[in-house]
Amino acid sequence: MRFVIFIIAFCAVMMAAVTFCCAVLGMWSNGGLKPLCLWCAAVSAAAAYLVPRYAICHGVSRRTGVTAQYFGNVVVSAVVTVLLAVVERVNRAIDAMLASYDGFCAVRVQELATYPDALALAPRYLDDLSAAEQGWRRNEPNWIIFLVAAFAFVFTATMVGQLVGEACSRLGAKRTVIVLLVFVVGVPLLASVLMYANPYTIRPVAMRAFDAVDTALAFTMGILQHGSLEGGDWDCAFSLWPLLASAAVVSALCAIGSMLLDRRRELRPAVAVG
Repeated sequence: MRFVIFIIAFCAVMMAAVTFCCAVLGMWSNGGLKPLCLWCAAVSAAAAYLVPRYAICHGVSRRTGVTAQYFGNVVVSAVVTVLLAVVERVNRAIDAMLASYDGFCAVRVQELATYPDALALAPRYLDDLSAAEQGWRRNEPNWIIFLVAAFAFVFTATMVGQLVGEACSRLGAKRTVIVLLVFVVGVPLLASVLMYANPYTIRPVAMRAFDAVDTALAFTMGILQHGSLEGGDWDCAFSLWPLLASAAVVSALCAIGSMLLDRRRELRPAVAVG
């Protein structure tokens, strides 16, 4: 029980420290949510990589260790959500004094919290809003939607980080570096090659694939898109439900994957044998 408390405290303190700095930086940046989620995922991955192998060697069961980090992720996500709400409230107070509306620290969450049809099952698109509703970005957020959406973003990031940490532990240091190089260098390089490929053969297919991936990713974040920018008929709407459904599915898959990976992870001996 003491080790479970230690794991939860470890995750909470580590993530709260780094995410507080990131949340404060978000007061001067429109993109505060993205680095915040990346920090949470990175620290969750580090905790999943480092802590359980020592915990198991000292009598903590695998299931207890993984479950403890699940609860740690919940605690961390709640802390970060409160930080985001506080920073957003401060930003709005400053913007009100400066007559400005562009200092939000979590743009995606703010859009969901202020959009008129965020809770509708079939939300209206931007072009269908009335003239009085066109200034919806300046509305006071629905703070319940804000808290729920922020928690969904951050908790999903921590669960993905936990799965990555478990996978890296199974792969080992050398193979982990190779996989990271493939993703960090290989994937952007391949995307660049496809973008500058023959405009009459490969590039159109690649652009359609990129559009499909972009639309799918946007949907998981609660952004419903249709049309194309090139065709001039692009439009979007915002809904909380796709975000919650995606967060639930991804988190559940990450939880199952983490538990399966942890069942046979390599252990370090508790006491070195002379």
